Amino acid sequence: MARRSTRRTARESALALLYRRANRIAEVYEIATQQAYTCLKRLVDSLATELYERPAELQRAFSRFPLLLLEHALKALPKDVAVRLITEEDLRDFVRRVQVVEWLVDEETPFLTLGELTRHTERFRDYLRLHAPFLIQTGLPPRSYDECRWLYLNLGRLYDTRATSSPWPRDVLHHLTRPSPGCPSRPVRLSPYTWIKMPAQAAILGRDITACEYHEADYLKGMHQEAADRIELSREKLLNTKLRLLDILIDPAMKRDSGKVWPNFVKLLAASFTPGDIEFFFYMDRFYLGTDARYGSDVNPDPKMVPGGLTNWIDVLGHFEKEIRFGTLARTKAAMLPALFQKLTTASEGGHEYRWAYLNVVGSAEQARLDAILRQLFLRLDEEKKFWPEFRHRVNSSLSCEFLVPVTVYVPFAIVDGISSFLQQRADQMFEHWPAPAAPAVTSQQVKRIAAKFPAPEGLKWSEVTIEFVSNDSLRFTARGVQKRYTYTELGFKDGRKGDLPDTSWEFLKLMAEHNGDSSKATAASQVLKHKATKKVQAINKRLKELTGLSERPISWSRGDSKYRIAFNFHKNTLQKNLANSSKEEPEEREDPKED
Repeated sequence: MARRSTRRTARESALALLYRRANRIAEVYEIATQQAYTCLKRLVDSLATELYERPAELQRAFSRFPLLLLEHALKALPKDVAVRLITEEDLRDFVRRVQVVEWLVDEETPFLTLGELTRHTERFRDYLRLHAPFLIQTGLPPRSYDECRWLYLNLGRLYDTRATSSPWPRDVLHHLTRPSPGCPSRPVRLSPYTWIKMPAQAAILGRDITACEYHEADYLKGMHQEAADRIELSREKLLNTKLRLLDILIDPAMKRDSGKVWPNFVKLLAASFTPGDIEFFFYMDRFYLGTDARYGSDVNPDPKMVPGGLTNWIDVLGHFEKEIRFGTLARTKAAMLPALFQKLTTASEGGHEYRWAYLNVVGSAEQARLDAILRQLFLRLDEEKKFWPEFRHRVNSSLSCEFLVPVTVYVPFAIVDGISSFLQQRADQMFEHWPAPAAPAVTSQQVKRIAAKFPAPEGLKWSEVTIEFVSNDSLRFTARGVQKRYTYTELGFKDGRKGDLPDTSWEFLKLMAEHNGDSSKATAASQVLKHKATKKVQAINKRLKELTGLSERPISWSRGDSKYRIAFNFHKNTLQKNLANSSKEEPEEREDPKED
């Protein structure tokens, strides 16, 4: 009975909180309180019903998408349209439409017809040729390429090896020229990058970093000189191969025929590089990206770390092949009239604040047209899900079996004339009966990361998951009554370079817990969190998704708020409370939480 009473109290608290929130919205946007309450309740009922039992989490959820949809709609639309939108739409489907439109209009999404993709690829090829000398010397492009940011981010670089003050060329921030002192009419050409070197000591201040010439600059952190030297010697061949790859992609895209794309690419690799070269480039890709094309990743790489190398070539090739076969983006863009796309990406003439591009067309004649296009897109996205696993398997099969390698064999002079045909025949027979290539070998590091599995109930969402630090080295996961405790070693956060100590991603997660997940500028943690935060969040996301089997990211970046958003639940001061309790129970192992 006591348990039921607690649940009723929690629900009543949640409803009271909901009513207070509705009151505030009614005052700010000048609508009836009952209307605001009805809309908010429908949002919670449809998208986060489990939060009725957790009022504190519900309060936090009101400041995040999708429970913010009512306020965003009231800012962007006439009040009656906004209210009708929330009360009449299928909200789950509506949220999906809002999210996919944001993906389509993002400048890093190649939302292009095949004709547009072909033209951009031709111009990007010319861009690479124009800047070939600088790319071969430094591995970095001297100017940005704004016409297609997707091509620029994936193929613009060429395995850069030296440290710079910024990973982007100077024209991203301002023009490449400036007036000479005392002679404004005569410009001075600025270097596209500021190459830097740092002292060897661990503690480095901004004043310790000095600008220098390219050949004097430090190598990227963690890069060995032998690898850097080999890369720099290979860049000219790498660039020529990349240009030939673009040639391979352009013609099939124009003809809508993907049949020869992959075979021609494998032939290009075999003609350009040895198997040792291929393995070395994959090794370097893992240095920059944490993975390579044979394994793939469900984590988007940090744009600053994309090398524009072999893995990126294969990913771009896969995108071309997928678009030729399914037209996921190409056919969607072709179906979308220019006026509709412009409306999605242009601010309202009335000065409304459009937080989400989809709201630009709500209530207009274009909404029905856009919804019909999105329904077809969702079908193609479902088809596309089968493509990428098959593509990864083909990559592994080709590079292990179809990548033909010449072998030198010493034989008596008397049989030279007939030995070539005989050996080729035997090699062909061996190949026919050779075992099918196995799936990519799982490294000891990967085994370590996927060893622990949380028994997630079917249909579980991150909003239903509570994560708590119960000590400095362990977390407790709770969801729908299931509770499990894991150490950082079981979760894959052990730093192999430091013995049994946790890695920096674990410390990052612990720091976020200490600040209730808040990484905004308002917290003292923000400066610490900023250092390589993107890579740490990627590592945390990957490990938590492997543990739970959930596909959504548990931590994501919110551009509007300039902070990381946590989809699961961190209880307030959980870490400090548990450490304090642990200290009381075990005084001989007492720790000072401030030192964590």
